[in-house]
Amino acid sequence: MGISPSLVRSFVKGTKRLQYIYRSPGPHEPTICYIPGFQSQCMESNKCHHVYDLAVSENAGFFGWDHANGGSVLEWWSDGNELLEKYTKGPLVLVGPSMGTWIALLLAGRSPVKERIQSIVGVGGGVDFTERWLQEVPVEHREDPKYIWKRPSSYAECGYYAIPVHTLLDSRACLVMGSPLDIRVPVYLIHGQADSDVPPQNAILLKQYLEEHSIEKVYLKLIEDGDHRLSRPQDMDVISSIILSRSNEKKIKELMVDHKKRAERRRAYYESRRGDPRQLLRVVGSAILLHPDAEQYYHHENTNNLMPWQGDPDIKIDRFDGRSLLEFVPDAKARDAKLQPTEDKELSDDLNFERYHDLVEAERLKVSEHDRLAEVEEEWNQLLDRHKALLAMLTEK
Repeated sequence: MGISPSLVRSFVKGTKRLQYIYRSPGPHEPTICYIPGFQSQCMESNKCHHVYDLAVSENAGFFGWDHANGGSVLEWWSDGNELLEKYTKGPLVLVGPSMGTWIALLLAGRSPVKERIQSIVGVGGGVDFTERWLQEVPVEHREDPKYIWKRPSSYAECGYYAIPVHTLLDSRACLVMGSPLDIRVPVYLIHGQADSDVPPQNAILLKQYLEEHSIEKVYLKLIEDGDHRLSRPQDMDVISSIILSRSNEKKIKELMVDHKKRAERRRAYYESRRGDPRQLLRVVGSAILLHPDAEQYYHHENTNNLMPWQGDPDIKIDRFDGRSLLEFVPDAKARDAKLQPTEDKELSDDLNFERYHDLVEAERLKVSEHDRLAEVEEEWNQLLDRHKALLAMLTEK
């Protein structure tokens, strides 16, 4: 479906005109915000259109904007914060490819809108890339803000980006690595192992740094043959699954919090009534005329008319006793006498060993349970692919 041009709007800030796309969310749904990368535009990005379609299918809101020409990361971050404050309400999920990951972290750690942000999904995150680029500028021009550096790039039509050095120098105020952050939301990083623009090692270092400076968990998903853009259908399916999993996790968490609050209210009510037990008593009755019958009394009290309960001669009841309707409950000692045979116990031990083997192995290798399970799933998928290929060959024959 994609984004309709009718959704594109303009926002004037001083001498700059920013374009943004907005779709309002459904009730109790978040707004998914797409933050484009360096010199990237929403309407020309396949990932942006894919995320928009995902938001529509989930009845969520969507907000995306194009960065102003020129400027620096400091200005682009400020523009994003102003746009989100002015045009969005309610919870936000930030999706940032490349430089968008950097700006998403700044919004979640240093902006007024951070209280509304639920999570961050970084795709090929290029955090602090301006500092690396500055080291590529000729030494004699690194401190000259007016110098225009032509950095070769396969993404530009002319073959290079014309980057003013002041863009790199002004962005130093926004460096993430080595600076204090107050990120209180989960961060999901997706990175291609074949990324030649931002090496995967940078994503690993970013994950380690965020784990030390954030309260919530940080996840890293490495795609074996993924490049920097991660725009293939299988790559965008991974992005969608992570966005949806976080959204469902948030709903479950809110449901659990709601049940907990209800339980606390019930507990407070009963404790308030517990002071005097008589407050919980309700006595009702009616007058009944009694007719004494000595013959019936003798019949019911005669022990010869009683029967043993559940075969126990020490406990006798009459046929009107409600205990006669209960199911037979075997003696606990009798159950203990029928223990598992040795063969069944050994089989059970073997099954438990196989059941928890991967988790024990992950703990030994000091790998998180999430990463280990992901490795196991990948191994099974590879095995399944081999079987499918073999089956296809047999079918052709």
